[in-house]
Amino acid sequence: MSDQEDNSDTPVVVKDNRIRIEISDGGGGEGEDKNPRLSLTTELLNEMDIRFNESYKSPYALSPEDVNKHNLYCLNNGDNEFLPEEKQKQANVHVHLHPVAPPRNVSRKQNTDINSSNSINDDFSSSAHLTISDNVNDKSIRIVSRTSSRIQRHTSYNVKSLSKDPNLFLGKQVVLDKPQISTQYENREGKPEDNCCFGMGWWSLTTAIMTCWIPSFMLKKYGGMTSPMVQKAWREKVTLCLLIFLLCVLLGFFTYSFTTTFCKKDPIPTFSITEVSKYRTDYKPHVFIIHGDLYDLTDYLEKSGDTYATEIFANYTGKDASPLFRRQDVSTYPKSCTDLAKKNKLTMSTYPCTVSWSSSSTMLNHCFTIQKSMKFLGRVTYNWDELQSGNRILINGKVADVSEYMKSTSKFLGKSISSLLSSYTQRDATRKFYQTEDGINASQCISELFPVGQLNHQNSGCFFATTAMNTSVFVILLYVLTKFFLAVIFSWLISHRLGKLEKKDTNKPGMVRSTSWEDLESPFTFGRDNDHDDTIINNQSYASGLDAPSNIYLDEYGDIYTVLLVTCYSENESGIRTTLESLSKTMYDNNYKLLFVVADGLIKGEGNTKTTPEIIIDMITLDKRYPPVPIPQSYIAIADGTKRHNKAQVYVGWFNRTPIVVVVKCGTESEQKAAKPGNRGKRDSQIIVMNFFQKVLFNDPMVPLEFDLFTKIHTLMGITPDLFEIILMVDADTKVAPDSLARLVAAMVDDPMIMGLCGETRISNKSDSWVTKIQVFEYYISHHMSKAFESIFGGVTCLPGCFCMYRIKAPLDDGYWQPIISHPNIIQDYSQNVVETLHEKNLLFLGEDRFLTTLMLKTFPSRKLMFVPKAYCKTMVPDTFPVLLSQRRRWINSTIHNLFELVFVRQLCGIFCFSMQFVIALELFGTLTLPAAIIFTFILIIVSFIGPVVPIVPLIMLACILGLPAVLVAITSRRLVYIAWMLIYLCALPIWNFVLPTYAYWHFDDFSWGETRKVQGDDGAGHGPAEKEETFDIKQVPLRKWADYEKDRRRNLTEKWETNIKKWKGQLYPIQE
Repeated sequence: MSDQEDNSDTPVVVKDNRIRIEISDGGGGEGEDKNPRLSLTTELLNEMDIRFNESYKSPYALSPEDVNKHNLYCLNNGDNEFLPEEKQKQANVHVHLHPVAPPRNVSRKQNTDINSSNSINDDFSSSAHLTISDNVNDKSIRIVSRTSSRIQRHTSYNVKSLSKDPNLFLGKQVVLDKPQISTQYENREGKPEDNCCFGMGWWSLTTAIMTCWIPSFMLKKYGGMTSPMVQKAWREKVTLCLLIFLLCVLLGFFTYSFTTTFCKKDPIPTFSITEVSKYRTDYKPHVFIIHGDLYDLTDYLEKSGDTYATEIFANYTGKDASPLFRRQDVSTYPKSCTDLAKKNKLTMSTYPCTVSWSSSSTMLNHCFTIQKSMKFLGRVTYNWDELQSGNRILINGKVADVSEYMKSTSKFLGKSISSLLSSYTQRDATRKFYQTEDGINASQCISELFPVGQLNHQNSGCFFATTAMNTSVFVILLYVLTKFFLAVIFSWLISHRLGKLEKKDTNKPGMVRSTSWEDLESPFTFGRDNDHDDTIINNQSYASGLDAPSNIYLDEYGDIYTVLLVTCYSENESGIRTTLESLSKTMYDNNYKLLFVVADGLIKGEGNTKTTPEIIIDMITLDKRYPPVPIPQSYIAIADGTKRHNKAQVYVGWFNRTPIVVVVKCGTESEQKAAKPGNRGKRDSQIIVMNFFQKVLFNDPMVPLEFDLFTKIHTLMGITPDLFEIILMVDADTKVAPDSLARLVAAMVDDPMIMGLCGETRISNKSDSWVTKIQVFEYYISHHMSKAFESIFGGVTCLPGCFCMYRIKAPLDDGYWQPIISHPNIIQDYSQNVVETLHEKNLLFLGEDRFLTTLMLKTFPSRKLMFVPKAYCKTMVPDTFPVLLSQRRRWINSTIHNLFELVFVRQLCGIFCFSMQFVIALELFGTLTLPAAIIFTFILIIVSFIGPVVPIVPLIMLACILGLPAVLVAITSRRLVYIAWMLIYLCALPIWNFVLPTYAYWHFDDFSWGETRKVQGDDGAGHGPAEKEETFDIKQVPLRKWADYEKDRRRNLTEKWETNIKKWKGQLYPIQE
């Protein structure tokens, strides 16, 4: 049948695989065609996306002007092969087309170009209504078609013709900086360990050697470790603990014994003149220097009974008493002195026995001789700085004080020697004295008559040890001070630019958006049992947008489609509701944000009367276009054995006018009687979302769950999921500040090189108990010093999972997209399901969030991970010590293993000591030696109070480490209350630096969440069995391309269309306006 044969007697004809329906527009003058033919493909029954001609570029716009042209309208993406030729039918169906105004929520731009509607950058927005009336059942089914200029603005990013590119999907193209990895669901194992000897890797060999003294039968018999995997984990834990202990011992050796070990010890003890001068009568009484040697006169004073000795020596200590022991008989002078006197024909003189320790005493002028009862302690040494005073002179390593000789009138050493002494005081005169024979004799004479000590010289070992100690002190001080100053610079100069929002002029047209039902409602619900008009009313009541939070800031910060991911496990209703309400009330357009909640299994938390999914579903308004209980869809989970096959239900609707998708992991039929059906862990929940966006961007084969998500998100939001660019991840017990989402997005928009962000996490229950109080300052300083310092380099090493943001894809300058968190390499490593070593288990089971940050830094070392202080959230922290102990066990172990991963990333910014790699290595060493460090700190404080010498440099280091955070608070935030919180934190340092790390190290092989998350009926088995008992068959879960799923879906719709055509034939009539 040709078009000419088609007439008004046959209003509905199926020909050329198209359903042609004659309609009347109720207007037109004589001679005009009052029966323009509307050509609709079978897609009408679901999507109702209309376009005009085959050449029309914008699939989402319908111009009322074009409706009046009586053109042939064709449905977008129509695949006419779905209607077999042998099934062509005729039916009596009348459809009326109502051109209407654009939805009020769509912003328009003034466009004077008449032909702009045919451009891919078209911003024209409109909608149309098609109404089918059923006079038998007294029903009117309205079909809504609409568009949004926002979609087309995103479409304009694709500036190249890439229709044949395999990575092209829905008009967007993504590019990879590395070859694309296959996304097949094989077992994803970690990197194989290189075999070094005996068929074992270096780590396995080290573990075997260090734990060889513990046979396996003892672990099995006395430790209850029957599983080889458990025994292996225990051996690895013991090995790590031994290595940490060795590191602590090494730190203690370096602190207290390194210098003495490498310095060559003199058989005679030596004492520094500075050290001796600080002796006190209550600590080192009766200790004096005599001719360069140190003597203890305690026994002498007790035995002699000499009143002069008692007066002079009893009340003093640490003094140089050499003048009191001078020779008073020139015949006892050394031969070298008498020879020079004879040669110069001069008379030798004696010197008085007197000292000037006190002007009030008249008995400091008595001569003594060295007695056996005077205990010899050692020799006194001078360094170069101590030599620079008085008339001290250095000759052949010995220090002499020639003050008395220079004052005397008898210069028996000769004029030349006396002149030499005047010129070389406070200097080394060895070379000058050893140039002549008289000089040699004079040096011997001076060294015996006026000795006060010897030069403290270092051998090569001492020089090395001293240099190493000074270098380490310098590096630590440099690191601490640099960290402080860069944190201040970040706070003063950089932080205010991150997430900066500028108020927009709301009086300008097209700048204020609201959410309307037309933008959220799916265009068609043909063939459903529920009343469509009721659906409209209910949806409008919850999504009208009259009171919805609007984006009051610059328009460019609010048109980025963002996913708000909330992962739930066993939280209570109050916590979940608080999180969802805070996200829905963020000052960000509801049209651009999608709440995405993943419930990790049918879990009933401790104290809850409902399961977590039931709590969530009761909070939202379900979309009535879908069944109230969705069909569980299969997907491949992160687990072992048969647990890799899991099922999940997808609920869609609205929460406080914000679109929401809830994925409930309900498990397969075989695990419904288990304690935690469907539970696979938080990482699996994140992978569901990450895998979904990877499949969307690359058009990779999907599992049924992913196609179900695609269809429902498309229906709910009116856009295809590939338009989402950013994902915000929060935990289900977090309350996000109203402007935080807009600030994080603004930071992303301002700098395309940023791939991840985090805000500040504050504590909402600060004063609940002493456990919460000691955490306040720790949370504050970890953000405003550690993360601020790392942000200077663009490498924050941990974006906390309770409040962080990542890019799903990043725009490139040439119009292409680069996948970020949806990058195959990221997902490949993050979805590893075969985890065998202790290192991998600590990475993947305890520190998912930190490990994801580590993967981002390893995959994109040139991109940035930043901290935005203006964006913040509040969360509940543990208020009892067992819960804190369990939480910090996971965090500390995760930190250690993630820092170990980052140490080997050479592409991080900087070089050698001025690099992030070196900083990470320093952080790793500091974390491992925390217990030893706190012990050495207390020893330092005790020695400073009771020791003879105050260790100045270590105290300065300690003051910098503990005091600079207070200075940072004072000069940056000016919230002085945090100084009080700091004092509480310092009082709890033994807990932070000794109790928690020690407990964590000994529980390296504990991969559970412990006291942090308790559920009813939990047997402690985790997400699955420790060992694989059954093999997973990949064929249980279908993997198909989106186009294949879509063809089946449209084929089913065609069959429903044919059924309804038969049912309504002859029972429909046209609607009169």
